[in-house]
Amino acid sequence: MQYFLYLLAGLWMVYGFICLFFPYQQKKIITSSVYALPFWLWGVISFVVGLILWYSAGAVSFPLFVKVLAFLSGVKGLFFLFLPKPLITKMIDWWTGASQVVVRIYGAIAILLAYYLFSIIIF
Repeated sequence: MQYFLYLLAGLWMVYGFICLFFPYQQKKIITSSVYALPFWLWGVISFVVGLILWYSAGAVSFPLFVKVLAFLSGVKGLFFLFLPKPLITKMIDWWTGASQVVVRIYGAIAILLAYYLFSIIIF
C-alpha cells in the first residue's frame, strides 16, 4: 500500500506543479481528460481510489489524514455516479472557468498536501 500512496502523492504533486506554473494548460488537460471517459467510469475510479486509500491508511503515521482523503474521494465518486449529467457538467465548467489565480492557489495547496502525504508515509 505504500507504493500506492507514493504514486498518489507523486501524481498529486505533479498536478499541483502544473496548476501552479501552467494554469491555462491545466484547464485544457482537465477538459480533455474528463470528457474522454463517461462520468460513471470516473465515479467508479474515484470510489475505488477512495477504498484503496482507506485500506492503506495503516501505512502512514497519521491515518486520519488518509482516511479523510479516502472519504472525500469516495463521496466524489458517488457524486459522479449518481448526480445528473448536467449538474456534473456545470461543476466541471465552474472549475475550468476559474481564474488563473484560483488555479494557482489550488496548485500550491496540492503541492503542500502531497508533501505532507510524502512525509507521513512510514518507511
